[in-house]
Amino acid sequence: MIDNVQEAVQRQGKQIADNHDKCIEIEQNIKNTVDWTEVRAKQFVEATRDEIQQNIEHNKDIAEALDKALELVANRGIKKAKKSLESVVKRFPSTRAAKRARKLIGG
Repeated sequence: MIDNVQEAVQRQGKQIADNHDKCIEIEQNIKNTVDWTEVRAKQFVEATRDEIQQNIEHNKDIAEALDKALELVANRGIKKAKKSLESVVKRFPSTRAAKRARKLIGG
């Protein structure tokens, strides 16, 4: 009977050790997943920040080109500003600036 009790205690001890090892493995998997998620989130934020900065720069370029063209229109007339207006249309074809430039040159 004592042998049976000792065997039962040994089996339970082994199960506890196995469960402990499984818990450590699960904990490590969770940590790895969290670490990977944090890295991906940081990469996403950086990429989004870069994209926003590029959009800001692009919009500045559009505004500067249209401002230059409108200044020429105001100072020298549409005929003299036509090349500048056409440049806005060519460089930024699908923008509101291009739409405005097209209207000014009659296109």
